[in-house]
Amino acid sequence: MRYMISKLTSQWVWRVSPDWKRLIIKPVPIDQLFPGLPNPIDAAVSVGHHLWVFVGEKIYVIYGNRMAHAPLTLSEIGIDEKYIDLAYEWHYFNPPAIYIWKGSRYWKLDEKMDHRRVDERYPKAIDLNWARVPKGVHSAFTYEKEIHFTRGDQVFRMNSSRSVFDIADGYPQPLQSFFGFCPRNEKLVLNASYFPSFAFFTILILNFYL
Repeated sequence: MRYMISKLTSQWVWRVSPDWKRLIIKPVPIDQLFPGLPNPIDAAVSVGHHLWVFVGEKIYVIYGNRMAHAPLTLSEIGIDEKYIDLAYEWHYFNPPAIYIWKGSRYWKLDEKMDHRRVDERYPKAIDLNWARVPKGVHSAFTYEKEIHFTRGDQVFRMNSSRSVFDIADGYPQPLQSFFGFCPRNEKLVLNASYFPSFAFFTILILNFYL
């Protein structure tokens, strides 16, 4: 099941079909779908059968539409930051790897620790392995096993099949073209300039299977 959350206000959720072509339900308030979840949201990623939602220093672990337990903190999993920029699952590996970005650094969750800690070899510099990702991206999601980043009103698809991990042919694409089911998304993105504190948090895609 896929959900799209507008990060301008982090108050609304759209449920999207598996092929990303149509809306299944009309937008609903996020606190109606996930009671007790604060906002604004910084990032979210599917971790096993749970959804991790990052809000400041806290990580809310959701199973179904309920909190699985008390929130974790970034420091508990080995990240000494007040908040993160983005998180995503990369299907280049088996099992998929989960990465978390903040500033110029990134971390990988350690699957051997049941994803409860970051790999001890991290953090690493983003420019070390992700140098071709456009500067200033503010969210990430996986679609068709490829990572996509968003910046402003554009979506960038990365091509992991090449020896040099770079932007796929035909990208970037406008958000309105990529998310054809959401005719107002371009307007929402452009309006981000009126909300400075959310300017880097335009849209977040949650690939979460209930």
